[in-house]
Amino acid sequence: RPPLNAISYRFSPRIQRKRLSPLVLGFGGTILPDVPAAVLGLAATLVFYKWLHARDYLGVVAVGALTALAVLAKSTWMILPLIFLLLLNVRMVASAVSESENSADRDRGRTVIRIVRCSLHCCGKSCVLVLSFLFVVAAGYNFDGLMVPLKEYQFVSHALSGSAEPGSDLTVGNRFAIAWVGSCPIPLPEHLLKGIDEQWMQFESRKSSYFLGTTQRGGWWYYYVVGFFIKEPAASWVLVGLGISLCVFRRSIALSGWRWTLFVPGLIALSLVSWQHDFCRHLRYALPAYPAIYLATGAVVLMCKHVVGKAVIGLLMALYVFESIAVVPYSHSFASSLVGGPANTWRYMDGSNVEWGEGLLPMIHWARSHPERRPIYVVAPHSEAMLRRLFDDVHTGKLQNPEPHHVHSRQSTGYEKTQIDTWRMFDSRHPDGVVGDDASTDSAAEALAPGWWMVSTSEFVRPKWAFFSRLRAFESPTPTLRIYEILHSLDQ
Repeated sequence: RPPLNAISYRFSPRIQRKRLSPLVLGFGGTILPDVPAAVLGLAATLVFYKWLHARDYLGVVAVGALTALAVLAKSTWMILPLIFLLLLNVRMVASAVSESENSADRDRGRTVIRIVRCSLHCCGKSCVLVLSFLFVVAAGYNFDGLMVPLKEYQFVSHALSGSAEPGSDLTVGNRFAIAWVGSCPIPLPEHLLKGIDEQWMQFESRKSSYFLGTTQRGGWWYYYVVGFFIKEPAASWVLVGLGISLCVFRRSIALSGWRWTLFVPGLIALSLVSWQHDFCRHLRYALPAYPAIYLATGAVVLMCKHVVGKAVIGLLMALYVFESIAVVPYSHSFASSLVGGPANTWRYMDGSNVEWGEGLLPMIHWARSHPERRPIYVVAPHSEAMLRRLFDDVHTGKLQNPEPHHVHSRQSTGYEKTQIDTWRMFDSRHPDGVVGDDASTDSAAEALAPGWWMVSTSEFVRPKWAFFSRLRAFESPTPTLRIYEILHSLDQ
């Protein structure tokens, strides 16, 4: 996206200038915070890297402010100030040791004074970083709910409440209420901590997850790493592999000048989301780690001096760009050509990794363009209310004697009867959000009524609608939308 491009060009023009990731393009057009969080995390990391060479107090204020903005965008970056504080101390100690070794004066007393002075500078800059971070975070919440004692919070996650097993019924509590730390006031906004607690509870719920054709309770620790190679162009596999190899085997060049600090925040963020694998549904959770992954490809550009090598890298980048923009504006459905392309994304992942609303307008356009093709049935991962509103806008006529039709929605507890004229809509999602339906595949297939069926490929992973993947589609307006003409009911 433009902000990510601007930051990449401004701060690291020689490291990385490629920001046409399908995942970034897809979620960059939504209101979700994942891409802004990746942008702000990258900005904070690059400013911190540049500050390590200047180490002035104004720079550390900028680092603290950008870190706070990254946290306000996505709470995953709560680890970022801790990472910067650790790297800051490591850098200051390394500088003190280096100065002592290079100094002509070997007097032990002067060495101790030098180390003490360095420690005081390190403490002062750490305090400035923390204070600037806390101030901007508090300002983001209008300075509301600050300095609330820890024991007064009511947590819902097992990790913080200590009163329920993960995945059990909701129970509030506070494991710190009777400990001495419970009396300590927390300098963070109350709602920020409650949001982190609620998100933690969601990760502990062990929801049903789908990956590589398998559905199970809980997720996989390798979900985000493998998902990266599925959801990125094939050329990225080669570029990232070459970049990592160069960083490993030519460390003195690729990682000199503390360049390795550019990778630390992203790799820790990736490790954190991979560790929380009680459920895996959205690859976008790993977006804060994307800059670190792509910065590895910058090592290839930085270190390749041969003309042939530069030509090969240019060709790989051109292939990357072509494969990515070929599916625009359906970047959510992208899958590498090595695994079958966008039409087969559903075979490996589901949810927002396949479709997240971009199929709605093609549905409406197709229905308007073919008024003679009725009735229409819709099987899509959207709420019944949304489908009803959109399709009612398209409807231009009414049946003389409309009869009630069954509608299965996620919000309802079962089947309900309603009149929707010629529009009959099906939302196959289970009421509790679990993958799969009670109805068997055979019974669903037999219940097909004659007409035109618009089916999202993201629903192929549901047992109730899996048989559609074995039928030949009449038309495919988008990579994730297939239209079938059912001439007669299968139970006839």
